[in-house]
This record gives sequence, structure tokens and C-alpha cells, in this order.
Amino acid sequence: MAGITGFANFPLVNPMFSTFGTTDTQFGYGSGFVAKIAAGGRSLLFSSFFPASPFAVTVDSSGEPWLAGGSGVQLPLAQPIQPSAGGGFLTHLNSSGSAALFSTFLCGGVSSLVFASGGSVWVAGGACYNDFPSVGAPTKFGPLGYVARIYPAPPAS
Repeated sequence: MAGITGFANFPLVNPMFSTFGTTDTQFGYGSGFVAKIAAGGRSLLFSSFFPASPFAVTVDSSGEPWLAGGSGVQLPLAQPIQPSAGGGFLTHLNSSGSAALFSTFLCGGVSSLVFASGGSVWVAGGACYNDFPSVGAPTKFGPLGYVARIYPAPPAS
């Protein structure tokens, strides 16, 4: 699970980030978090603050979490496709939650993500900058939302 907490005493287990309030959450005060609960729900396998605001989370077939949402400036980057801060992010963590395998900023906040074939991920979000890569003629007001297919690793040739 992932989200935002307003509690500095949030339970941490093998945290990747242990400092509360290190994020620029979109709601002001608080910290993003990510946690993995054991089967049966009786214990935390890992739990960490996270330096962004996760709005979407899913787990791949290897048990590794993927987070997406509104970005914080301290996001850990790993093989980024957009290395400068934007309004959103996509991060793939290892199964123990201790390291980012892939992590990038995106132009606008991400509200949903799903897996696709070939190791890619579809993300959808809102309100990007006017320079977001697109197909078709730009509108007078710029894009109001986006859907993008992200390949964390380039497809095999």
C-alpha cells in the first residue's frame, strides 16, 4: 500500500527513507509512504516514508511495487526518462522496498497505472506542461491530461 501520512510516528520497518516531512506533498504537511503487509495482515514486511505523494500503486509478478503520483523534489532517480522535476513520478522498487530499480519524474501528476505487455507500464494523469510529447496538434490551452506508455528498459531489437 502507499499514500500520504500526517503522522511522524508512522511505523517504519527496514525503511528506505526514515525522515518524516522530507516530501513536498501536494497536500502540504505530511510524508508519502509505502508499505508491504504480510499475508494474513499481522505484520509489516517493510514500511518507509517516501519523498513524493503516491496516488497509485500496483505490484508486479515478482512482488515488486510500482508507485505513481505527484512528485517531490527529493525523488530517488534510477534510469530516469525525465531527470528534472515535474508534477508527477513513476517509481519501481525492489521487493524489499530498499531500492529504486526505475524512477523518473513525469510532466504531470499520475493518477493511475497498469502493466502492459513487454515490461511496459501505462500511466494516466492530468495537466502537463505545454511541451509534453504528443501526437496531433496542440490545443490553445495545452494538454488537460495524458496517457503514456513507459518502457523502463528499452524493448529488445
